[in-house]
Amino acid sequence: MLLPTLCYSQIWKEHDKQAHFFAGAVISESTYIFVYNRTENKKTATIWAIAAPVVVGILKECVDYANPNKRLFDNRDIFATSCGAGIVIPLNIEFGLKNKRQNK
Repeated sequence: MLLPTLCYSQIWKEHDKQAHFFAGAVISESTYIFVYNRTENKKTATIWAIAAPVVVGILKECVDYANPNKRLFDNRDIFATSCGAGIVIPLNIEFGLKNKRQNK
């Protein structure tokens, strides 16, 4: 039962996966702030903040695969990037930006 958990815990020791995780968190947070400031809608901002790092992670792996020197599409990189968003999103929901109208 714990085998998948133990297998995935090994990827966090790789520097590349840590970089993907951090990039996913940064992309997710900046997307959330940008969309929320434009729309003042938490649901829309959350959806964009989940989608943006996943799309960027997939595009980055497509670029890696197109590189003739690498020729590698690593699903674990996409997983690590998505996990970065998975950490930031609950924090935004709990401690997110306050509605501008409430501050006035």
